[in-house]
Amino acid sequence: MRWLFLVSLGLVVAAAAPREPKKVHFAVCTAAGVEPGCVVARGDDGVLYNVGSTGVRPGQWLQGTAFVIDRMSYCMQGRTIAAFTPDPIEKPRPCGRR
Repeated sequence: MRWLFLVSLGLVVAAAAPREPKKVHFAVCTAAGVEPGCVVARGDDGVLYNVGSTGVRPGQWLQGTAFVIDRMSYCMQGRTIAAFTPDPIEKPRPCGRR
C-alpha cells in the first residue's frame, strides 16, 4: 500500500510541475471566427489559434510570436494566445481578394 501512495504522490507532483510555455509564430492573414467578433489564424505549426488579443481584425496580416496559454475564451475556437510580439516587418502583406 505504501508504494501505491508514493507512486500516486509522484504523479501529482509531476503534473503540478511548471512547464515552459509554448511559443508559436504567425505569418498569415487572419480570418473571422465562428462567434461574432472572434479572429483566428493558423500558426506556422498548422494549429488554429484565437488571435483576437492581438488587436487585428479578420483579413489583416499577422506576423509575430506569441505564447500559448491554457485558457478558455468566448470564441471557443482555436487555442488562446497571449503576449504577442510583432516581427519587425517593413510593410504588411496584403490579404483578401484582389
